[in-house]
Order: sequence, then C-alpha cells, then structure tokens
Amino acid sequence: MKAVVFSSPGREQMLENLINELNGIDVFTIDSKETFGKEKFWMRWEIARQYLLSTNEDNYLILPDDVHNLNLDVIKKVSERFTDAPFACSIIYDGRNSCWGAQKRLNNTFKIDDINFTDFGFFDCGGLTNRRTLEQIVVKKPHEGYFDRPNKSSGVGMQLTSQMRRKRIPMYLPSKSLCYHGNHESVMHPIERKIHPLISK
Repeated sequence: MKAVVFSSPGREQMLENLINELNGIDVFTIDSKETFGKEKFWMRWEIARQYLLSTNEDNYLILPDDVHNLNLDVIKKVSERFTDAPFACSIIYDGRNSCWGAQKRLNNTFKIDDINFTDFGFFDCGGLTNRRTLEQIVVKKPHEGYFDRPNKSSGVGMQLTSQMRRKRIPMYLPSKSLCYHGNHESVMHPIERKIHPLISK
C-alpha cells in the first residue's frame, strides 16, 4: 500500500504524528505552497493521482493531515478485498449518508469485523482506492466562476463522485469511522466548518 498525505500550513505536528502512525506504510507528502488553499486543492489531488500511478503499488490511502487513530487493520483488509475491481472507500464517517445527490445501493454491502460498508454513491476526497480506479479518472481545475460563494467547497469531491458514478465505480462508507477527525479549526473552510463541522462518528 502507498499513502499520500495532504499537508497544510501550521499543522507540522499533526503531520508528524500521522506519519508516525502510518509506520510501515510508504508515505508521500504533498506540501507545495503553490497548491495551498481550496481553490487549488484540485492540483493536490491530481498530483497525488499521477504520483500514485507512477509507483509499483496498486492500493492507495489518500489522507488529509488532520486525522489520527487510524484503524489500519480494517483499512488493509478493505484494500485486500479489492485487488481486481475499481472502488473508493471513505475512512471518515461524519454522519452524512448523501452528498451531491447520492443514492445508496443497499444491495452493494460488505462487513469487516464489526463495521458495515455500504455503497452510498459519493466520495469526499479522503480514503482508500486503487490503481484500477485512478486510471479511470482525472481531476481538473473548476470552471471559471465556480467559487462564487465563500462557503463553496473545493469541487474535488464532486468531481471525483461524478466521474466514479458515470463509470459505476462503487463508493463505500463505513458505519464507523476508520480514523478520527475532530472539531479543530479548518484550514480550507474555516467559517463553514464552524457552522457545519465534519466530526467523525
């Protein structure tokens, strides 16, 4: 497995703690200043996609730097389940069961240990995927005028979700988070996340 971590300014300790926690997994950090900010987040994801496809690995873990307490045992079991088929699986469950008009596919579920995984039809940027998935998608700059409101998201999750839906790639959510994401200040959405925090459950 290969991991990519998106690093943000002022989170050096979070990044160090996460890399230590990922001990045994090869980690590539994206911390280029030219990719900072939500309007440039698409660049980070496309850099990650191209980098991962240039490696010899087939299974990938893509993370922000502000998570910890990863359930690496279950994460590895999920990756091992999808050796020949494209997929994406969020590792954070924050209570959302729908996003960007997603509809869950109750006939597409599986269970590992005490955690149920259901195809809810959306993927919000962070989690597990593999080579067969990343070969079928590309992340592009949002169209001119996309950022017309301060609470607008980066558009990356919507892009990823739309492409995977068109290609009928399953996008799973765990019934219990495979890591912890708290209510610390958001770098990308500082105002929006105070109103609508995304805290793992």
